[in-house]
Amino acid sequence: MDSLIAGAIAGLSVDLALYPLDTLKTRLQTNQIRALSSGKWYAGVSCCLLMSVPSSAVFFYTYETCKPNMHVALAAVVGESIAGLVRTPLEIVKQRMQAEIKGIRYNNIQIMRGYGAMLGRDVPFALIQYPLFEYLHERRKLPPAISGAIAGVTAACLTHPLDVVKTRIMVDDGIVLWTWRVLWDDVYKGKGSILVSGLRERVLMIGVGGFVYFGAYGAAKSMLASLSNQYLFIN
Repeated sequence: MDSLIAGAIAGLSVDLALYPLDTLKTRLQTNQIRALSSGKWYAGVSCCLLMSVPSSAVFFYTYETCKPNMHVALAAVVGESIAGLVRTPLEIVKQRMQAEIKGIRYNNIQIMRGYGAMLGRDVPFALIQYPLFEYLHERRKLPPAISGAIAGVTAACLTHPLDVVKTRIMVDDGIVLWTWRVLWDDVYKGKGSILVSGLRERVLMIGVGGFVYFGAYGAAKSMLASLSNQYLFIN
Protein backbone atom coordinates (compact mmCIF):
# COMPACT_ATOMS: atom_id res chain seq x y z
CA MET A 1 0.00 0.00 0.00
CA ASP A 2 2.90 2.39 0.75
CA SER A 3 4.31 1.77 -2.76
CA LEU A 4 0.88 2.29 -4.32
CA ILE A 5 0.30 5.67 -2.63
CA ALA A 6 3.90 6.86 -2.98
CA GLY A 7 3.92 5.99 -6.68
CA ALA A 8 0.73 7.98 -7.25
CA ILE A 9 2.17 11.03 -5.45
CA ALA A 10 5.44 10.80 -7.41
CA GLY A 11 3.75 10.49 -10.80
CA LEU A 12 1.40 13.40 -10.17
CA SER A 13 4.24 15.65 -8.95
CA VAL A 14 6.32 15.12 -12.07
CA ASP A 15 3.56 15.33 -14.66
CA LEU A 16 2.15 18.60 -13.36
CA ALA A 17 5.55 20.28 -13.02
CA LEU A 18 6.95 19.28 -16.43
CA TYR A 19 3.88 19.10 -18.66
CA PRO A 20 4.80 22.08 -20.91
CA LEU A 21 8.11 20.38 -21.79
CA ASP A 22 6.23 17.24 -22.73
CA THR A 23 3.92 19.27 -24.97
CA LEU A 24 6.90 20.93 -26.69
CA LYS A 25 8.56 17.55 -27.27
CA THR A 26 5.39 16.11 -28.83
CA ARG A 27 4.99 19.06 -31.20
CA LEU A 28 8.63 18.88 -32.32
CA GLN A 29 8.43 15.14 -32.95
CA THR A 30 5.26 15.47 -35.02
CA ASN A 31 6.42 18.56 -36.95
CA GLN A 32 3.50 20.61 -35.61
CA ILE A 33 5.34 23.90 -36.16
CA ARG A 34 2.08 25.85 -36.28
CA ALA A 35 1.19 24.63 -32.81
CA LEU A 36 4.49 25.87 -31.37
CA SER A 37 3.34 29.48 -31.61
CA SER A 38 -0.18 28.83 -30.35
CA GLY A 39 0.69 28.43 -26.68
CA LYS A 40 -1.73 26.07 -24.96
CA TRP A 41 1.15 24.30 -23.24
CA TYR A 42 -1.26 22.49 -20.94
CA ALA A 43 -3.42 21.09 -23.76
CA GLY A 44 -4.44 17.57 -22.79
CA VAL A 45 -3.41 17.97 -19.15
CA SER A 46 -6.76 16.58 -17.99
CA CYS A 47 -5.91 13.28 -19.68
CA CYS A 48 -2.49 13.40 -18.09
CA LEU A 49 -3.97 13.83 -14.63
CA LEU A 50 -6.42 10.99 -15.14
CA MET A 51 -3.59 8.75 -16.36
CA SER A 52 -0.74 9.77 -14.06
CA VAL A 53 -2.00 8.66 -10.65
CA PRO A 54 -3.33 5.19 -11.52
CA SER A 55 -0.51 4.26 -13.94
CA SER A 56 2.27 5.34 -11.55
CA ALA A 57 0.56 3.65 -8.63
CA VAL A 58 0.08 0.41 -10.58
CA PHE A 59 3.67 0.46 -11.82
CA PHE A 60 5.29 0.92 -8.43
CA TYR A 61 2.96 -1.54 -6.71
CA THR A 62 3.79 -4.19 -9.33
CA TYR A 63 7.50 -3.32 -9.36
CA GLU A 64 7.92 -3.49 -5.60
CA THR A 65 5.84 -6.68 -5.38
CA CYS A 66 7.84 -8.46 -8.09
CA LYS A 67 11.31 -7.19 -7.15
CA PRO A 68 11.94 -9.59 -4.22
CA ASN A 69 11.20 -12.60 -6.46
CA MET A 70 12.88 -11.65 -9.74
CA HIS A 71 15.62 -9.49 -11.27
CA VAL A 72 15.11 -5.74 -11.03
CA ALA A 73 15.01 -5.35 -14.82
CA LEU A 74 12.33 -8.03 -15.22
CA ALA A 75 10.28 -6.54 -12.38
CA ALA A 76 10.43 -3.16 -14.17
CA VAL A 77 9.29 -4.74 -17.45
CA VAL A 78 6.33 -6.43 -15.75
CA GLY A 79 5.44 -3.14 -14.07
CA GLU A 80 5.58 -1.17 -17.33
CA SER A 81 3.55 -3.81 -19.19
CA ILE A 82 0.70 -3.65 -16.67
CA ALA A 83 0.84 0.14 -16.22
CA GLY A 84 0.73 0.53 -20.02
CA LEU A 85 -2.75 -0.98 -20.08
CA VAL A 86 -3.92 1.94 -17.93
CA ARG A 87 -1.83 4.57 -19.69
CA THR A 88 -2.24 3.89 -23.43
CA PRO A 89 -5.79 5.09 -24.27
CA LEU A 90 -5.38 8.40 -22.46
CA GLU A 91 -1.82 8.83 -23.79
CA ILE A 92 -3.17 8.67 -27.36
CA VAL A 93 -5.75 11.38 -26.66
CA LYS A 94 -3.24 13.49 -24.70
CA GLN A 95 -0.65 13.55 -27.49
CA ARG A 96 -3.25 14.37 -30.14
CA MET A 97 -4.47 17.26 -28.02
CA GLN A 98 -0.87 18.43 -27.54
CA ALA A 99 -0.36 18.36 -31.32
CA GLU A 100 -3.69 20.20 -31.75
CA ILE A 101 -5.19 17.51 -33.97
CA LYS A 102 -8.91 18.08 -34.44
CA GLY A 103 -11.64 15.48 -34.26
CA ILE A 104 -9.87 13.20 -31.80
CA ARG A 105 -11.17 9.64 -31.84
CA TYR A 106 -9.70 6.18 -31.70
CA ASN A 107 -10.71 2.53 -31.86
CA ASN A 108 -9.51 -0.76 -30.41
CA ILE A 109 -6.94 -1.30 -33.17
CA GLN A 110 -5.37 2.09 -32.48
CA ILE A 111 -5.26 1.32 -28.75
CA MET A 112 -3.52 -2.01 -29.45
CA ARG A 113 -0.99 -0.38 -31.75
CA GLY A 114 -0.48 2.44 -29.28
CA TYR A 115 0.09 -0.10 -26.50
CA GLY A 116 2.65 -1.93 -28.63
CA ALA A 117 4.41 1.33 -29.48
CA MET A 118 4.47 2.34 -25.83
CA LEU A 119 5.93 -0.99 -24.76
CA GLY A 120 8.47 -0.70 -27.57
CA ARG A 121 9.75 2.44 -25.88
CA ASP A 122 9.06 1.76 -22.21
CA VAL A 123 10.49 -1.76 -21.95
CA PRO A 124 14.00 -0.81 -23.19
CA PHE A 125 13.76 2.36 -21.09
CA ALA A 126 12.90 0.36 -17.97
CA LEU A 127 15.65 -2.18 -18.67
CA ILE A 128 18.17 0.66 -18.54
CA GLN A 129 16.67 3.00 -15.96
CA TYR A 130 15.70 0.78 -13.04
CA PRO A 131 18.80 -1.46 -12.79
CA LEU A 132 20.94 1.69 -13.06
CA PHE A 133 18.83 3.43 -10.41
CA GLU A 134 19.10 0.46 -8.05
CA TYR A 135 22.86 0.29 -8.62
CA LEU A 136 23.39 3.98 -7.92
CA HIS A 137 21.02 4.08 -4.96
CA GLU A 138 21.69 0.71 -3.30
CA ARG A 139 25.34 0.12 -4.19
CA ARG A 140 26.73 3.63 -4.51
CA LYS A 141 24.43 5.05 -1.80
CA LEU A 142 23.41 8.10 -3.83
CA PRO A 143 20.15 9.82 -2.80
CA PRO A 144 17.04 8.59 -4.67
CA ALA A 145 16.60 11.92 -6.47
CA ILE A 146 20.19 11.98 -7.80
CA SER A 147 20.09 8.30 -8.77
CA GLY A 148 16.77 8.83 -10.54
CA ALA A 149 18.05 11.83 -12.50
CA ILE A 150 21.20 10.04 -13.72
CA ALA A 151 19.34 6.85 -14.59
CA GLY A 152 16.57 8.77 -16.37
CA VAL A 153 18.92 10.87 -18.51
CA THR A 154 20.92 7.80 -19.54
CA ALA A 155 17.80 5.84 -20.51
CA ALA A 156 16.26 8.84 -22.30
CA CYS A 157 19.33 9.36 -24.51
CA LEU A 158 19.58 5.69 -25.48
CA THR A 159 15.88 5.17 -26.25
CA HIS A 160 14.92 8.51 -27.79
CA PRO A 161 14.41 7.26 -31.39
CA LEU A 162 11.87 4.79 -30.00
CA ASP A 163 10.05 7.70 -28.36
CA VAL A 164 9.85 9.48 -31.73
CA VAL A 165 8.35 6.36 -33.31
CA LYS A 166 5.87 5.97 -30.43
CA THR A 167 4.71 9.57 -30.75
CA ARG A 168 4.27 9.30 -34.53
CA ILE A 169 2.27 6.08 -34.23
CA MET A 170 -0.04 7.53 -31.58
CA VAL A 171 -0.60 10.83 -33.34
CA ASP A 172 -0.87 9.48 -36.89
CA ASP A 173 -3.88 7.23 -36.31
CA GLY A 174 -1.71 4.33 -35.19
CA ILE A 175 -0.70 3.33 -38.72
CA VAL A 176 2.55 1.55 -37.92
CA LEU A 177 3.80 0.83 -41.46
CA TRP A 178 3.10 4.39 -42.60
CA THR A 179 5.00 5.79 -39.65
CA TRP A 180 8.01 3.58 -40.23
CA ARG A 181 8.00 4.39 -43.98
CA VAL A 182 7.95 8.14 -43.35
CA LEU A 183 10.76 7.87 -40.82
CA TRP A 184 12.80 5.68 -43.18
CA ASP A 185 12.27 8.15 -46.06
CA ASP A 186 13.39 11.03 -43.83
CA VAL A 187 16.53 9.18 -42.78
CA TYR A 188 17.28 7.99 -46.33
CA LYS A 189 17.01 11.56 -47.61
CA GLY A 190 19.56 12.73 -45.09
CA LYS A 191 17.04 13.91 -42.52
CA GLY A 192 18.29 11.66 -39.76
CA SER A 193 17.74 14.51 -37.35
CA ILE A 194 14.07 13.45 -37.19
CA LEU A 195 15.15 10.62 -34.88
CA VAL A 196 16.57 13.09 -32.38
CA SER A 197 13.82 15.69 -32.65
CA GLY A 198 12.75 16.77 -29.18
CA LEU A 199 15.81 15.09 -27.61
CA ARG A 200 16.86 18.09 -25.51
CA GLU A 201 13.34 18.59 -24.23
CA ARG A 202 12.93 14.90 -23.38
CA VAL A 203 16.31 14.62 -21.66
CA LEU A 204 15.61 17.75 -19.62
CA MET A 205 12.10 16.58 -18.78
CA ILE A 206 13.22 13.09 -17.72
CA GLY A 207 16.34 14.33 -15.93
CA VAL A 208 14.39 16.80 -13.83
CA GLY A 209 11.48 14.37 -13.72
CA GLY A 210 13.69 11.56 -12.43
CA PHE A 211 14.99 13.87 -9.71
CA VAL A 212 11.46 14.84 -8.63
CA TYR A 213 9.87 11.43 -9.30
CA PHE A 214 12.26 9.26 -7.32
CA GLY A 215 12.80 11.98 -4.72
CA ALA A 216 9.04 12.32 -4.18
CA TYR A 217 8.61 8.54 -4.21
CA GLY A 218 11.35 8.01 -1.63
CA ALA A 219 10.08 10.84 0.59
CA ALA A 220 6.44 9.72 0.35
CA LYS A 221 7.35 6.12 1.08
CA SER A 222 9.43 7.11 4.13
CA MET A 223 6.64 9.35 5.41
CA LEU A 224 4.02 6.63 4.98
CA ALA A 225 6.25 4.06 6.70
CA SER A 226 6.76 6.48 9.59
CA LEU A 227 3.02 7.07 9.91
CA SER A 228 2.38 3.33 9.83
CA ASN A 229 4.93 2.75 12.59
CA GLN A 230 3.39 5.49 14.71
CA TYR A 231 -0.05 3.96 14.24
CA LEU A 232 1.19 0.52 15.25
CA PHE A 233 2.99 1.97 18.27
CA ILE A 234 -0.16 3.81 19.45
CA ASN A 235 -2.26 0.70 19.05
